[in-house]
Amino acid sequence: MAYIHEPHKDIFYNKVCELVGIAELKRRHIVDFEAYRKLHGKSPLGKDDLEFHCLLEAGFTPKELGVIYGHSNPVSIYVKKHRIMSKLKSAPGDK
Repeated sequence: MAYIHEPHKDIFYNKVCELVGIAELKRRHIVDFEAYRKLHGKSPLGKDDLEFHCLLEAGFTPKELGVIYGHSNPVSIYVKKHRIMSKLKSAPGDK
């Protein structure tokens, strides 16, 4: 892909973002979100937050998560991570 799009760096970047987007990760079963949901059972997190937490637990870095979710500002990933961790800490039964 890099060879084909070498003169068009913006097209290459867009193609890479498509391949690593959350929808594509689900489609290719790169991360098994359903198994993660079953493992953690009842959770205070919504579907999107649970998927984000699953990716964190799978070892994705904040930079990688920024690309997956299409965030150009890395601070937004850290804010989302902090918000999710706060929800998990304040969940009943987890104290």
